[in-house]
Amino acid sequence: MSRRIRIYLDTSDYAAMYCSEPGTSATRTREKLRYLVLNDTIEIGFSFQIVFELLQKAAPQYRDDRLARAKFLKELCGTNAFPYPDDLGKGRRFSHNGFWFAEDFLEIMRADEIAPKVMQRILSDLRPRRNDRRALSKPKTFAKWIRSDPARLNLFTACVLRLPFPPELAASGDLLQYLAGEITLAEANFRLRSYYGDPEAIYRMWFDRYDRENPVGLLRDDLSEGLLAMFQQARKMLDDPLTDLKERIRTLPEIAATREEREQVRELRTRVSQFATEIHSPEWVLKRSPGLLNNFGSESAMVTAGALVGLYLENRELKRSDAIDLLHATYLPHTDLWRGDRAFSHLLLKYKVKYNERVVPTLDNLIPRIEDELVKHREPLAE
Repeated sequence: MSRRIRIYLDTSDYAAMYCSEPGTSATRTREKLRYLVLNDTIEIGFSFQIVFELLQKAAPQYRDDRLARAKFLKELCGTNAFPYPDDLGKGRRFSHNGFWFAEDFLEIMRADEIAPKVMQRILSDLRPRRNDRRALSKPKTFAKWIRSDPARLNLFTACVLRLPFPPELAASGDLLQYLAGEITLAEANFRLRSYYGDPEAIYRMWFDRYDRENPVGLLRDDLSEGLLAMFQQARKMLDDPLTDLKERIRTLPEIAATREEREQVRELRTRVSQFATEIHSPEWVLKRSPGLLNNFGSESAMVTAGALVGLYLENRELKRSDAIDLLHATYLPHTDLWRGDRAFSHLLLKYKVKYNERVVPTLDNLIPRIEDELVKHREPLAE
């Protein structure tokens, strides 16, 4: 059996489909995608950008709307997720376990780090006798002691509720099971991290419970600064080698007296034109931009470099919105079909950025493109 077709949708696609009116093209696409997901024909993954762009903080009267978006996202994607963009350079790829957050975050979501702190907090609040405290320092004894008294169990639950996790963790009893030795550390860690794979739970925790701002704005601003510096560096690399040459060639006809000398000037112009083509390539930029490789890995860095060259050739400055568009584009090598911002998709297609054949220009084009993929052999993705 051939593998499932992997799809990356744009944030605007989810926004267009989750509450589309009956009979519209968005509704027809949504229902077809639902059918294909249920039949294991396709797999759709979300990302950090998708989660927080789609589930933006909203006034109370719009809360139900945001939760409806989260439910639709979960319905289409399940626990399929693309990694945090910077982690592509660390080798992380598409997964079925909902790990869309930064790898560094995984290191603090460890049961062997969190559970002992909960134990210490409980013991500090209840202040058992010294001899009891020594016995209760053993996880299994502590878990049995907590379970033996409803009041202590309620206190434990309240303490877990204060952790930066969706409230489902407190209701699950996972940490207590780990302390009791009923599940392994690996299983406990997996369960802890899985709570962050539920977009609906994330919305309730991030915006309802903690009243935090949308982190995509902060990510966009930080990334914009880094990409702007990188873009300016790339622009300088693309401009500088040619500026002096072009200026010299401009003055050569004035001193080329013979036919042979004028022929040499024409030949030199041809060579400079060829050189301009060479340096206006993502490969040339990539060799001189190690930061792209370190951040995004070789495949996604090639896409980013190609997009930067395209922006240069368009002779326009990098906008703040381009930063997030570039992040979405880093997943292009890791999916069969990719949807993105309309203008940015046009840029990728116009300048034939690597993997551009996977770009789907509009949502209406998606189902026909999926059908095309179904009838042809699918090459392995960049994994």
